[in-house]
Amino acid sequence: MAVGMLLLYRLTDKWAGLFLEAQKTQSSAMTEQAGAMSSLAAAVREGQSEQREVLMAVRLLADRMDQQREYLVSIDTNCRTRRTCA
Repeated sequence: MAVGMLLLYRLTDKWAGLFLEAQKTQSSAMTEQAGAMSSLAAAVREGQSEQREVLMAVRLLADRMDQQREYLVSIDTNCRTRRTCA
């Protein structure tokens, strides 16, 4: 019985240390992965913000181009009506 207990103690001592070391390594890897995911989320958020700004600028330019077209059509209509433009 004592030999069995000694053998069990030695096996537990050997494998428990290895098991705990593996758990520490896995925990460290998961912590690094969580940090990487946070960085990725921040990068995606920043990219979306930049895309939104570009989209707003394109919409503004399109609106300004529509206004300019309306002005040019108005000028052309006035010229044709008055027959003053060459």
